[in-house]
Amino acid sequence: MAYATVEDLLHEMGMPAEDADEDTLQEKLDAAQDIIDRVTARAFEATADETRLIDCTPDMVNGRTLHIPYDLCQITTILNGDGVAVTADEYVTEPRLRTVSGGVSSLPAVRNAYPWYAITLKTSSGKAWTYDTDPEEAISITGRFAYSTTAPAAIKNACIRLADWLYQQRNDLRDRQESGVSEDGILLLMSDLPNDIQARLIPFVRV
Repeated sequence: MAYATVEDLLHEMGMPAEDADEDTLQEKLDAAQDIIDRVTARAFEATADETRLIDCTPDMVNGRTLHIPYDLCQITTILNGDGVAVTADEYVTEPRLRTVSGGVSSLPAVRNAYPWYAITLKTSSGKAWTYDTDPEEAISITGRFAYSTTAPAAIKNACIRLADWLYQQRNDLRDRQESGVSEDGILLLMSDLPNDIQARLIPFVRV
């Protein structure tokens, strides 16, 4: 899972491939992606399904709506707390924008698509969020937990720009002792980033 490639970075830098230290450039891309994820409190790409467990408690369930404490962009399966499957035609996502194919709900790759933060059971499903024994981690969701399955163009571009900046500033960053920078020179705060990169990332910060 990578927001950008070494080839993307070389193009941005105008550096011939034969002059490049690809290991160092990849290191800067990895660092840039890590910084982006941390300062926005998000992951912007998910290439494989994973299963997460959600509590069936009053702070997570409001009537027929289950609140998801993570970004979610694809739903493969849902198992209610009683072990009964909730199928794609028995719920809607919040926001509502989604496509369904083969029983899998996916976030469309369009500009106005935002990750889902809740799942609401349809009245016609006749179902309610429930559990058998313990409400903690009762509901199972398998899918892609990220902003999208592929990083948006704005995030890809921010990653390339930040990796370029990290490369150009690599010696200065290593010597900095400010509280916002770790011992290995990785920036930890949004305010440590160049203004143009901040401007690209601020709209994506999870609140």
